[in-house]
Formats: sequence, structure tokens, C-alpha cells
Amino acid sequence: MGLGRKLLLGLAIGPFACLVFPLAAATYSGQWEPLWFLGGAAAGLVLGPIGALAQHLGIAPY
Repeated sequence: MGLGRKLLLGLAIGPFACLVFPLAAATYSGQWEPLWFLGGAAAGLVLGPIGALAQHLGIAPY
């Protein structure tokens, strides 16, 4: 798979993957803060492509 496809896949999956942590925090604390989910999605938009690039370069552990 080429770098372009990996970056698009990272953009598509990253926000959903990063929503796991705010969901767990909200479930544990009993408080649902919308900014937690917005922050998780924003982090995914940044971390998804970074992870895809690291995987493409061979420096990611997966």
C-alpha cells in the first residue's frame, strides 16, 4: 500500500481510535464532557497520519 493510501486510512481511522480514551474516562467518572470527545477526535486527526507515516517508514512497532 502506498503512502497516500496509508495517510488517508490514518485520517479515517485515527479519530475513531482516539475516541476510546474519552469514552473510557466518561464511563469511569460518570461525567460526559463533550470537549473530551472533540479533543479525542482532533487528536486522532493528528495522530492517525503520524502513525501511518511511521509505519510506512518502518519505525512503527506494528
